[in-house]
Amino acid sequence: MESKYLLENEAIISQSKNALFVLTNYRVRHKIKNAGNESLCSIFLEKISAIETQYKSYPILLVLGIFLGCIGAYFLMERGMDLGQIGFVAGGLLILIYLLSRKRVILITSDGGAKISFQTRGMRKEAIANFIYDVEKAKNERFNSAKR
Repeated sequence: MESKYLLENEAIISQSKNALFVLTNYRVRHKIKNAGNESLCSIFLEKISAIETQYKSYPILLVLGIFLGCIGAYFLMERGMDLGQIGFVAGGLLILIYLLSRKRVILITSDGGAKISFQTRGMRKEAIANFIYDVEKAKNERFNSAKR
């Protein structure tokens, strides 16, 4: 985040490599830019009601892919039919779609209803846990400083 967007006495605690997600000692900001769309969501730390991590996948695609692949392999080996090739290729495609569609997401919810949701591509589980801790710690420090 550019310094011109920082509030008085605000400091950046952490941010993503592309600076689309920023955690400061006052708030979290998330900017989304994709295919002609752009949005910005900012939630002050004292308004955060929940932060969670979710792992999303579609295991039915994996099961169907394995099933079709096995059926296809059976028909190829036993009967050498075109149906076997179709089943084998379709199974492989479903397995590939399953692998490409898996994602881990962090969701930050405010008590006002706003939500920040972003994928954690390239982040390890430990880095995700550290990030959540950083948000909780910043929120706690903000709460304690406001009480004084």
